[in-house]
Amino acid sequence: MLLYDIYKFLDKLSPFELQEEWDNAGLQIGSFKSHIDRIYISIDIDKDLVKHMLPNSLLVTHHPLIFSKLKYIDLEQYPSIFIKDFIKKDI
Repeated sequence: MLLYDIYKFLDKLSPFELQEEWDNAGLQIGSFKSHIDRIYISIDIDKDLVKHMLPNSLLVTHHPLIFSKLKYIDLEQYPSIFIKDFIKKDI
């Protein structure tokens, strides 16, 4: 299934336009053209979860990975360490 189709379904279920001004809901990493084979749902993101996720997956979380502007990407620091793994695995 295309990520775009999943996004539209989630938007119907809970419209992104209703989020608080300070919130950061929606697609953070990836492309709406991506083909998704499986979906993971979690409150937060941690190393163990990311390690066990299979390629071409979608991760839906309650707490966003990127909450405010990133000034730089340090691949050894949070949240960039997860961004690196997500890109490698097409998550």
